[in-house]
Amino acid sequence: MTTRAVLLIAQLLSLALIPQPGKARNTYQATITATITVAASGATASAATLHIPALGLTAQADPAGRIKLTVAIPAPALAVTITVTAPGHAPWTVRNVSLVAADTLQLEPTLGAAPTTIDIPDPATLPHPIEPAGAGHLDSSPSGAPPGSLIDPPATIRVRVTGSTACDTSAPYTLVTLDFKDYVKHVLPFEWIRSWPEDSLKAGAMATKSYAWHWINRGGKWPDADVYDSTCDQVYKPGITYASTDTAIEATWLAHMTRSNAILHASYRAYWSQCQTAGLVGSCMGQYESRDMATAGSSWLDILHYFYANVSIAYPNVVYVPLLTSDNGGGDAQP
Repeated sequence: MTTRAVLLIAQLLSLALIPQPGKARNTYQATITATITVAASGATASAATLHIPALGLTAQADPAGRIKLTVAIPAPALAVTITVTAPGHAPWTVRNVSLVAADTLQLEPTLGAAPTTIDIPDPATLPHPIEPAGAGHLDSSPSGAPPGSLIDPPATIRVRVTGSTACDTSAPYTLVTLDFKDYVKHVLPFEWIRSWPEDSLKAGAMATKSYAWHWINRGGKWPDADVYDSTCDQVYKPGITYASTDTAIEATWLAHMTRSNAILHASYRAYWSQCQTAGLVGSCMGQYESRDMATAGSSWLDILHYFYANVSIAYPNVVYVPLLTSDNGGGDAQP
């Protein structure tokens, strides 16, 4: 090979290594699905359009009111605003909603006469729910409470819906009765980080389900309802779910946690140090620590047994022996 040929090859290789204008060096793929309906009739909105201004994207619904698209995002997770519009209806908007790599954001917008705006909170910044005195010791059925199963999840749940993330017990609300699994599917994505490892999401699925199930079995936390839709209890956002959190819920749905012959009052906080401060050691899970433990290889069952003391976790066809326990039987040492 001549010296000139070697120089030419070297020049071509150097050009190939120069980033090309307008090309992202790393991109990720996220999927969005939407099924759009009209509030007044329940009919699908075939003329609806979905807009994502930050990505410069629009998508038109098919005749059945459905949209599915895969988009490139510059990071493993990207918070965006999504708006759905249709002629003759007010817009439906969700703000600060995450597109997550290799995950599917599932939207069910309902268009009405008035605009709908949903703000998605950062789970790490959520304040603690209102806990009754001695919340860590509520795991016994009070006399006079209606009977509740310790094996089969409830069919429905009564929710005070305010439409706000912030806890305000003086705010006006609508009392709604929801399918219990559907409720949990619209809670977990807003109490846990959607991009966390599978076993952290499964531990979160168990905690969010158990918290609500506990109050249903006790006859409700509030005079006319089991829970609020806000940080008074657990954040519930209708119309928005993720494939990852749905999968975690389905995988653990037949499992249940009990202590003292009652469904566990499963508290959780962003960090386990907050469980300590609240005096809830043994009855409270650190969410970020659940992420770290799952990343290190702990199963969701290990995580739950680590944070919740003296619990029995029944799971069909699984014989489980805890691998991780702390000195006091639940969260005494940092994971």
